[in-house]
Amino acid sequence: MAHTNKALISLVAGMGVILLLGFGAIIAGLIFKATAPKMVMPAGAKKNNAVEKSIKAVTPQAGEIILPAGHTVENIGLSGTQIIIHTSQETGTGSVLVIDGETGQLLQRFDIGTAP
Repeated sequence: MAHTNKALISLVAGMGVILLLGFGAIIAGLIFKATAPKMVMPAGAKKNNAVEKSIKAVTPQAGEIILPAGHTVENIGLSGTQIIIHTSQETGTGSVLVIDGETGQLLQRFDIGTAP
């Protein structure tokens, strides 16, 4: 007959109970977070700027960018409020256009070519 270690069995059973209690606490916390009403500021409490922040909404606008004749767009990137457009031609030359995203004006144009 094999000798059983009752202390080891009770230790494993205790850890199982702790695991079940932990999972129960996580599920109860998720249910509480999902059903809890929004926080209400007590009367006379000061509002903290870190808690409430107003965000300025931007109205989307449509614009038009005219590419040089024969150019196709290879890549578009953003840097702050600037739009960077890399274009190319079948001849191998291309351009990089830097456009102000707020006004739509062409800020800079870099022509890319091959060295002689």
